[in-house]
Amino acid sequence: MNRVVGRDPVFTVQTVVALVLALTLFFNLSPTVQGLVTAVVVALGGVVAAFLVSAEKALPLLEGLAKAVLALIAGLGVDVPANVQAGVFALLAVVTAYWMRTQVVAPVPLVAAPNVPPITRSTGGHV
Repeated sequence: MNRVVGRDPVFTVQTVVALVLALTLFFNLSPTVQGLVTAVVVALGGVVAAFLVSAEKALPLLEGLAKAVLALIAGLGVDVPANVQAGVFALLAVVTAYWMRTQVVAPVPLVAAPNVPPITRSTGGHV
């Protein structure tokens, strides 16, 4: 699994969350059902992201929980259309992923580039 998510486990998971939420736009869901679906998807995204990082596991969990609570409020408390909910939470997933990828530690170590001589410009002949 580490080869799939590599150095950006949170970004990979949140991109999948955004794609799943974008797919819900093709179904004619009521705002209440959309809120419940969004809450489940973002909560699962937080759990999976916390499982995949090697340190700071609480941050993806708290982020997933916070987005799930907001999704439940949007779906059950406030009158927000389903397509707006899906779009806002898909955007929120990607934006928080960009921020969170700098806050957590990836399970795959950073690999240095091999020693390759720099490219030099030749003084004669064709380029």
